[in-house]
Amino acid sequence: MDCSTKEVQDYFSRYGAVKKVEFPLEKKTKRQKGFAFITFKSETAYLAVIKDRDHTIRGQKVTARDAMN
Repeated sequence: MDCSTKEVQDYFSRYGAVKKVEFPLEKKTKRQKGFAFITFKSETAYLAVIKDRDHTIRGQKVTARDAMN
């Protein structure tokens, strides 16, 4: 499922202000890899998203996970 940055930002903004949405792309095809990195302006919003874990955007299940450095 290819979502727009706005769709993802609009959905997750219900938890708090979204600072940035990034969609990693496949190097050869330049298509989305199927996940996104979302940065929130507050830790409270981030923790709420992780706590709820399972989300639905455009009828597709989305699982929130903590990104590892």
